[in-house]
Amino acid sequence: MAKGEIDAARDAYQRSLDIYIKMYGGDHGCVALGYLCLARIPTLHKKKTDRVELYERVLAILDTREDATKLDRLLSEIPELPSVDRLKMLVQRVKAERDKVATAETEA
Repeated sequence: MAKGEIDAARDAYQRSLDIYIKMYGGDHGCVALGYLCLARIPTLHKKKTDRVELYERVLAILDTREDATKLDRLLSEIPELPSVDRLKMLVQRVKAERDKVATAETEA
């Protein structure tokens, strides 16, 4: 992917994320997916710690341990996650991606 394409993708995802935050607030499932899209974009000039922070934001939004009602809310907000099992799988994948990015940064 060329740098211009990466920048265009990042800008598009950032615009959609900004809209989601204005519409739904910072703790909505769509916002988590917006942050995840940004975190997954290959980076040419941003530090990898920025990507790790984005993954952390996703995990914070998807964390249902402190709020029993949040699980049902998230499942209704994210139609792509039709079940608790799918949400758990996403959380595991996000953690693995975050750890991979963080490990690559410490090795660089």
